[in-house]
Amino acid sequence: MNNVVNIASAKPGTGKTQSFIKAVDGSKNIVLAVPTKILSEDVRSRFERKGIIATVINSETHQTNIKGCVESELRNTKSIGSVVIVTQKTLQDINPAYLSGWKVVLDEVPDITNVQTKDIGENLFKDAFDHLITWDEKGNVSIQDGKEFDVRIRLLEAGCDISMSTQTLVFSALLKPNAEVKIKVDKKKNPLKYWVNIIDYHDYKNIIKFCDEFHIMGNAIEKSLFYHYVVANGFEIKVSEYTPAHKPYKMKPTLLPLFEGKKYSKRMLLQGGDGERMSYGSVGYKAVERALSYIDGEEVLFQGNIWMSDPGAFPFKKYNNVKIIPSDARGMNTYSSVNYSIHMMHGNPKTNLKNSYSRMLKMMGVDKELGMAVIRHEMSTERTIQGITRTPIRKFEEQKKATVHIVPTLEEAKKLEIELGVECFIDESIMVKTPPTVTVSKRDEEKQIVWELYKQGLSYRAIGDKVGKVASTISNWIREIKEEKETQEKYHEDIEMAA
Repeated sequence: MNNVVNIASAKPGTGKTQSFIKAVDGSKNIVLAVPTKILSEDVRSRFERKGIIATVINSETHQTNIKGCVESELRNTKSIGSVVIVTQKTLQDINPAYLSGWKVVLDEVPDITNVQTKDIGENLFKDAFDHLITWDEKGNVSIQDGKEFDVRIRLLEAGCDISMSTQTLVFSALLKPNAEVKIKVDKKKNPLKYWVNIIDYHDYKNIIKFCDEFHIMGNAIEKSLFYHYVVANGFEIKVSEYTPAHKPYKMKPTLLPLFEGKKYSKRMLLQGGDGERMSYGSVGYKAVERALSYIDGEEVLFQGNIWMSDPGAFPFKKYNNVKIIPSDARGMNTYSSVNYSIHMMHGNPKTNLKNSYSRMLKMMGVDKELGMAVIRHEMSTERTIQGITRTPIRKFEEQKKATVHIVPTLEEAKKLEIELGVECFIDESIMVKTPPTVTVSKRDEEKQIVWELYKQGLSYRAIGDKVGKVASTISNWIREIKEEKETQEKYHEDIEMAA
């Protein structure tokens, strides 16, 4: 069985995918796994221009049973030199035994974390889960005796309907031997609400072992969770034949930090507003205004967390010059003429999920402190690098004008300079002092008052009238406090059991 992971680690835009396509000579059967369906078609077209037929299998090309179609292609292909292009998600679903005789190549580093929390209404829960699962007094979920076949059928059905994403998450986790699924019931809700917590990760061990060769192409692979996971599990690391030649960025970009120091979080950005979204008057809202004022109407890319542009958050639609790009911008090549970008990603997992991430890292065999640092890096710095390199900086020698990038903090600007591998101009002209922690403490005090009023039996509206908040804010605060208390209780239980 294969025990080697070959890495092609190179900066965005240096031609990793092209280096791979150029090296394909028809001597091996290859499965190429890409992050998105859009990239599948782009790579297929590039293979066609070389005269190589590549088969794309995804929901755009095959309406049903994608997993079965890929497995059939792997089993029944007779000729040598076949190229099959799938998404990384599909690769994770197939039976890895069918990869024997194939070379597997991952284009971009996959996100292998799978920690989820979902709320489900009572009626949906009864329709989808009640007759298929059971759980004990601690909330540990398992499949009812004799119902595994039914669960597999429901999983297939759920996979064909995006509205059934919660069922897909739960059923797929229940069918994995190591995933943890827990359920909590909020009995104070009317109607009842069920909370499902899933602790899992996307396991590539058997994929690597069963294939003839395994290659992965991406930026700074050695800093990814995937890298530390395969090292922790005993795989040997070698340099891939698809590694492109080193290519330095040509012009010095300008980096403008929004805040001094390194403190940066969702909680900080929400201060000064309603506490629930990046609303008018909040620290985050003012930061975006400051950034856009500097841009002064020029076309600009904005990259941030989804909640930053939710209804009631910053009104980006009023700015025709702003192009919103995804938090994961890998593979996007349509903005290489836009010289300005704003990046406000933060890398802090939700407080109520930190214990879940710790348990996930333990399942992987990755050191907790190292793993959490890597997760934060992937969620913020790595995604920001990917966003920055959507601009003309990726043209290298053909770049005509230096790019300008507004980033969260001075500390992050210094990190990005190292990651980009090019000397940057760090302009502090729009940087302000990080908000003092007293505001956070005041909010904590408000939440404590809310909790005491809640324990007295007051309604959310009545509590809101007393503290000057809307009922929805009170509801969210109560939920957060409950989750924090449950996390603390679980922590103490674990300590007692360990003792």
